[in-house]
Amino acid sequence: MRKNGGMVLGAVAIVIALAIGAGLYLNGKHQADLQAQTNQKLSEQLSALQQQASSDKQQLTQQLSGAETALQTAQTQQNASAKELETLREKVAVISGNDVRSWLLAQADYLVKLAGRKLWSDQDVTTAAALLKSADASLGRHERSQRHECASCADPGYQ
Repeated sequence: MRKNGGMVLGAVAIVIALAIGAGLYLNGKHQADLQAQTNQKLSEQLSALQQQASSDKQQLTQQLSGAETALQTAQTQQNASAKELETLREKVAVISGNDVRSWLLAQADYLVKLAGRKLWSDQDVTTAAALLKSADASLGRHERSQRHECASCADPGYQ
């Protein structure tokens, strides 16, 4: 019986070894399959993320291009507005200068006419002389403003 017992024990040992080997093989195969599935999922996720990144990059490039175009348009409009504002300032300066000169001339004309009426109708020489002095002062201010304007045109640093 010893021989039979040794053979049975050997056969049991071989069966156990084969079972352990088969179990380890199946476990390894299962682990390899799981790893392959995980790798496939990760590959798909990576591909999707790369496509999303490419799409996002394209969108950002388009938005940047649109912003640059809008900025250029705004700068062009700002430059045009600045030129228009400068033109309006020049016109206002001309009108303001003309208004002051016109007012001084009109004042002098009024004072001369008033002096003439005082002299002819009231025969008031003193008042007429005072009115003529005032008219002369208005004309003097008018001449100074013209001299200042001519000097400032010739020399921008003139005050």
